Parts: sequence; C-alpha cells; structure tokens
Amino acid sequence: MSRGWSRMQHLREKKARGLVRTGLVLLAFLLAAPVSAAAVDLDFKEADIRDVLRVLGDVGGFNVVTDPAVRGSVTFYLQGMDPRQAVDLVVKSSGYGYTFVGNTLVVAPRERLADQFQEVRTAFIPLRHIDPEAVVPALEMVVQPAVVRADRVGRGVLIRGDAAQIRAAEAFLKERDVPPPLELDFVDADVRTVLSALARAGGYNLIAVPETQAKLTLFLRGASVREALDLVARQAGFRYRIDGNTIVIVDERDMPAAKAAPDAGTGPAVAVPAPPVVTKEVRIIPLRYITTQQARALAAMLLPPEDIWADEAAGTLVVRGSGARLDEVERLLAGYDLPRLRVDGIVVKEDDRLAVLSLDRRSHVVREGTTLDGITVEQILGDRVVLRTATGRLLELAIGGGE
Repeated sequence: MSRGWSRMQHLREKKARGLVRTGLVLLAFLLAAPVSAAAVDLDFKEADIRDVLRVLGDVGGFNVVTDPAVRGSVTFYLQGMDPRQAVDLVVKSSGYGYTFVGNTLVVAPRERLADQFQEVRTAFIPLRHIDPEAVVPALEMVVQPAVVRADRVGRGVLIRGDAAQIRAAEAFLKERDVPPPLELDFVDADVRTVLSALARAGGYNLIAVPETQAKLTLFLRGASVREALDLVARQAGFRYRIDGNTIVIVDERDMPAAKAAPDAGTGPAVAVPAPPVVTKEVRIIPLRYITTQQARALAAMLLPPEDIWADEAAGTLVVRGSGARLDEVERLLAGYDLPRLRVDGIVVKEDDRLAVLSLDRRSHVVREGTTLDGITVEQILGDRVVLRTATGRLLELAIGGGE
C-alpha cells in the first residue's frame, strides 16, 4: 500500500514538472514572437495603387519603394486586416511582385524585382540653389537605405545606391533645387539695378544689360526669378534669353532718352528731358489651378483692362493699381484658384483615421488638421471627408467623389 502510494505520488510530481516545462516553453515562444501590427479597415475606390501602398506603409510602420512601372487603380474594402497581409493581397491581385528589404517594401514587376537591387553605384547630383548639407537629412529618408553625403566643394550630393534609389534622389532634388520665391521691392530703380538683383537671386550671370534711362517700381512677392524677368522685359521694352546659367539680352528697343530741341538758328540746341515716367504698384500673382484667362476675367471685375496682363507661359497674372485694390484682386482670385479635389480612400486604425486626398491629381495622405495648399482637413468620417477652403467654404466629399 505504501509503495503504491509512493509510486502514484512520483507520477504526479513528474507530470507536474512536465506541465511546468511545457508552460515555460510556450511562454518563451510567445515572448519571442513578433507582435503583429494592429488590424486596419481600408476602403478605396479607384485609387492609385501607389497611394494605397504608401498608406499601408504609414499604418504598418515600413518604408515603401515602387518601381516606375507600377501603375493602375484598385477598388477594395478590407476589414480587420494586418497591413502586411493587405500588401500581399493588393500587390498580387494587381499582377506585381514585392519583397521586404529590412523595413522597406519594394514593389515592381516580377521580372524586374531582383534586377533593381543587383547593381549598386555612386552618382553625383549637382545643386544650384539649395544647400547640400541642409538637404541631406530629408534625402536620406527618401532613398533609404542608400548612402547620401554632401559635397560642398562640388556643390552637390553624392549618393550610393541602386538605380531606383538614384532616380528617386534626382526627382526629389529636382523638385526642390529651385530659386526661392522673391521678396524684393524696387522704387524708381534703373533697369540695370533691377536686372542685377534678379540675376543674383537666381544664380545667373548677366550679359549685355540694356542702355536705358527708364525707371521701374516693382513690388515682388512670391514670384519666381523667371516671372520677374518677364515683367521687367515687358515694362522696359527688351527681350532676353537664358543660356544655361546666363541671362543674355538679345534685342533692345528704343528707350526714352533726352532729345535735342531743333535748332531755331539762334543759340545752341537745348536738351529737352524725357517726360517723367508715371509709376504704379505692379504685382505678380502666381496661379496654381485656374487658367490665366479665367483669372483675367475675374480681375477685370476690379481693374481696367489696361492694368491687367496675363502671362500664360509663366502661369501668372500681372496687375497694376493701388495697394488696397490689388489686395482685393488677390482675395478674389484666392476664392476661385482652388485645386481639383478627390477622396481616393479612407483607412481606420483603432482611433486613428487617414485619408488619401488628391489635389489637382497629386495624392496626399492626410489626417484631421492637415492643411495642403490652403485646404484644411476638418473631419475624416467612415465614408467621407469634410474640408475647409482658405476662404472658409466647407466641402464634404465621399470616397471616390470630387469637387
């Protein structure tokens, strides 16, 4: 009896030890297993696949690189889906392939996917306007994991990466390496002074400054160097061209100058000064979304036609008048110069809501409170987005809907 009891006790202890070991192994496995990203709900209608992948990268916490050949629109509704599972469904259903390189998702046609990472090379990208050291941190985020270094001597950046990363760097820098908007005032300034200032602002050399006594009064706010040059050439009566980084005057017209009075036969000729130049405040208003003809028709409600010029090549409206009246013109145009809007999709992740908003065919991932070109996202609801324009107008757009 005693031996039987001892045997039963021994078996119970052995079983208990086995359960403890099993529990410890299971606990260790659970602790070692990665925690999956929170499930998300996604609702997209005819959205660009690249925008969808960018949103999935945002909510999933990974970078996204898409091959230039990746194109197409997708429509789907996914509920309670892990972001990486959603990537698998969206990419494969669109006929493309993908791979994760570290924390970066790479999407490309299947036959080109491997080739994009086989060749690593170093490229130098020259810069004209922006500081190489200042742009490197932002560029590194765009082309991770490529290596980026500033080259102050050569005034540019060096990038070591594959072809796709170098193309991304070139596109990123091309968009940002532009002259800053002008903030210049000229009051009764001669043409030489104005042209020299514009050439310096744009990083240009200047050849053959026109000989003229004309005076200009200009108030330049937010205009580009090219827009300002067009205005000066038109006002002063000459033409120019830009060869590389040089401004060349190619044609000069007659300018107001001192003229000699006709000899009446008595005494020397007397120089008659040119009549004084009547100056007005001139303002260049850049247009983003409406045409110059539309803007001209609107401005004609407040200004006479002779004080309005439309520069179709530069996409600007040049107006002349008092400061107060020109302020009215700018406010009027701001109310109509709005982008084309479309809501491509909405993503809900726990309490976080994101939307893909297309402004004039350029997509952006936005949250409530985001402001883009004067358009503020007021609310992101389950199936629509409420927006407020710069003039305070409220717009309510459903998924797939636009304004």
